[in-house]
Amino acid sequence: MTVADGISLEEFGEALSDLLGKEAMNAEESLDEIIEKRTKQIRDRLRQRSPKDTGGYAKGWRVKTVTRNHEKVKVIYNAEKPWLTYILEYGNQHQPAQPHIRKIVLEAADEIIEELVDRL
Repeated sequence: MTVADGISLEEFGEALSDLLGKEAMNAEESLDEIIEKRTKQIRDRLRQRSPKDTGGYAKGWRVKTVTRNHEKVKVIYNAEKPWLTYILEYGNQHQPAQPHIRKIVLEAADEIIEELVDRL
């Protein structure tokens, strides 16, 4: 069976599959570029908006690339005072909560999605 211009359904299917594969690869590359750029922006925002008693906590934000389940992922963490992230974000009996991480992550997630949609 052939399509009106003379190519077979099998050829059409192969061409469509190749095209979809290229688009998926393009989307993945775009997402990788966006994530690379945005993780540094998130780190910088965390440095600006983190509570600053002595300043060590705010300056302690770092970005590293790790492999999880055979995938490279970006991790943003506080190298100077990692134990403070939970206490400051959620509080405890001695320290009231000072949410700063969730707000920044939610903002960044919206920005990443918006930029990816714009690129595609």
